[in-house]
Amino acid sequence: MDPFGIIIDVFGVVGEDGTGTNHEFEDGRALRNPEVVQGNPTYTFGEWIIHNDSGDAGTTNQPQNAPADYTPGTHN
Repeated sequence: MDPFGIIIDVFGVVGEDGTGTNHEFEDGRALRNPEVVQGNPTYTFGEWIIHNDSGDAGTTNQPQNAPADYTPGTHN
């Protein structure tokens, strides 16, 4: 949110438990696709690469382990 309370970027559906949805990232991670270069105030599934342990179709059922599966400071 910006200083005036306006949403400038969002991941997932506000107020919704992501379990089993296309925005679940439990035991995983959510990465913005590299070609997305600005925020989006509406969650758009196609802007994200999502790994998890039990998400919806279109996500990758591939749990991630820290620190090996993470790239801090890198947007890839």
